[in-house]
Amino acid sequence: MGYWEEYLGEYNPREPPFTIIIGDINTGKTATLASISDEYHTNYKLPAYLIATRNELKHFPDWWTRVDPKNIKVPKDAIFNGDDLHKYYHARDWADGKVRDLETLARERGHTGTMMNVTTQVSRVIDVNLLNIASALIIKKPSLMMAKYDRAEIAPIIRKADKALEEGEPEKAYIVSNVARYEGVIDNIPLPSWWTDETSTLHRDNPGPQRSRNLNSVGGVLKAIGRTFK
Repeated sequence: MGYWEEYLGEYNPREPPFTIIIGDINTGKTATLASISDEYHTNYKLPAYLIATRNELKHFPDWWTRVDPKNIKVPKDAIFNGDDLHKYYHARDWADGKVRDLETLARERGHTGTMMNVTTQVSRVIDVNLLNIASALIIKKPSLMMAKYDRAEIAPIIRKADKALEEGEPEKAYIVSNVARYEGVIDNIPLPSWWTDETSTLHRDNPGPQRSRNLNSVGGVLKAIGRTFK
């Protein structure tokens, strides 16, 4: 069994893993997402997809495919990664019903065999209902404000993580695993052999005013379920 399979479970197309990763800037959220994707690609030959600007995949292996944030579609039998969701979503979008399709996709991922990993610095852009159906919540070192003022539903867990983790420990995380029935610190998170400082610090373009239009078109996500990317 691989490192992450212990906490996220084996890949089963009828119930593929779904992982939420939160934490402060530069604490290793994307590296953790890459580590998870690398393990499941290696063990199950799953291709990976990343919602990204063109520059972001420059240093990724060729088994990664860019998903245009302006035209999001969902692959079948693959790993679907949403990195830095706060770039595309606002907390109020959930209340407005603009991104409920993401929740639907997470709930219905067994119909497509689509494993999902999402990261953000702002937990409020992830609906609390998604926490209930996630395989695991992974917390990197939270910011001071996150530890003090995060949403009430997960604030106690954030505070536990803040006390358990030190600054500058990208190889560590605090995890709440529904699969392993475990809550606590995990250590020695394996980084892929292809992960470099260049990959980590690659400039990210902000999608800006396109965000709302992109998310309004997320209805097309569900229509596109089962399609592969070209």
